[in-house]
Amino acid sequence: MEILFTRSSGLLSGVIRLVDGGRASHVGLAFDSRDFAVSLVLDAGLAGVALTPRSRWLQGRRIVSAFRPVATAEEDRLRQGLARAAEDLGRRYDFVGLLGFAWIRLMFRWLSRKVRNPMASPRRLVCSELVAEALKGAGFILTPETSTPQTLIEWLRTSDHFAREL
Repeated sequence: MEILFTRSSGLLSGVIRLVDGGRASHVGLAFDSRDFAVSLVLDAGLAGVALTPRSRWLQGRRIVSAFRPVATAEEDRLRQGLARAAEDLGRRYDFVGLLGFAWIRLMFRWLSRKVRNPMASPRRLVCSELVAEALKGAGFILTPETSTPQTLIEWLRTSDHFAREL
């Protein structure tokens, strides 16, 4: 099980990286499915929250960072969070909320304080919110409404519970 951060050559990916100040524009939760005998990725993409075979999910994307739980106990916790996040399958992507993330990052850069996304929908998600919700469901202290790919990478880098692979 791992948390994958990616980027693509698309315009939206470039805008997200510019605003977020990082190398990644997208994040998903990858895990091996015994039932399907394939590696799957749970993410919130433009089509909404979905499960996609890892090989197809990576088409047109480049992994820029990946993190794994450091021990079985952490992996078990993350599996609980993944089960919680799977309840979001089929939810729509929060296009308007994505615009609000620009506000969040600018406020953090200018005032060094986190603010909630004023444009976020409680019924829709972006990729970083889904992963932060899974981590929160696993018992880690995170605020999904203020999470971006870069803030998740920063949190995972400083966490004793995850090891960086890339």
